Amino acid sequence: MALTLDPVCGMEVDPAGAGPRLEHDGRTYAFCCDGCMNLFKAEPAKFLAPSARSGHAAHAARAPHSQPGAKYTCPMHPEVVRDRPGSCPICGMALEPVTPSLQEEDGAKLKDMTRRFWIGAVLAAPLLLAAMSGMVAVVSAQVLLRYGFNASLDWGEDIARMLFVWSIFLAVPLGVKTGAHIGIELLVRALPDDAQRWLTRLTALFSTILMGVVCAQAGMLVLEQWDENLPTLDVPVALFMLPVCIGAGHSVLHLLGLIASGTPPQRGALA
Repeated sequence: MALTLDPVCGMEVDPAGAGPRLEHDGRTYAFCCDGCMNLFKAEPAKFLAPSARSGHAAHAARAPHSQPGAKYTCPMHPEVVRDRPGSCPICGMALEPVTPSLQEEDGAKLKDMTRRFWIGAVLAAPLLLAAMSGMVAVVSAQVLLRYGFNASLDWGEDIARMLFVWSIFLAVPLGVKTGAHIGIELLVRALPDDAQRWLTRLTALFSTILMGVVCAQAGMLVLEQWDENLPTLDVPVALFMLPVCIGAGHSVLHLLGLIASGTPPQRGALA
């Protein structure tokens, strides 16, 4: 029997196989997993819309052809094993062959990841260079003056610490987006797909509340300390708290996306 497309994720499935199936409006739909079936059951009209179906058709046309007898798995969720290429039902990453093939691929994924890398590098490089070069220059000057000339820059320590705070807290949203934080997934992976999605939403909700409180408190401190200058330099003390407010607020935006999707972030994604 010919393969059909999962109406939710667009993955090719065997309608005669042992996978989950659901009847809707007199037609039986086959799914790659229970998670996709439950999503379809909740909002069938959303996944049967012409735009969704055309998108799945285009995805299937671009998908690589499977090799006879090959098995495909998710790099982040090895418990997901399929007999055809497609997307992981848990995180959405592309499934990779369990046994690497010696055949040359078209390189579409490599080109896409390379494009994302350069976009992220162009956007991040100026901030990284400004913060890191500033810290290196100030600290190096302090060491040279202190040990070579028995002198020091009164404002050197404050500037170096401020640049460090800015570089750290402006990088926090990227860590939230890419899942760069330390996490223990042993118990999470043992849960059903739906339970994993709801657990992701729950933790993202608590994290959103936390980051919202941090953003609000940091914003209040910025307003209170804006007229107060550093003792060694004529700049506001509030500049230490401003990146905390920006980083926490930006993180809230990414966390709201996690609440809406329920899909854990892909580690290492840049764009």
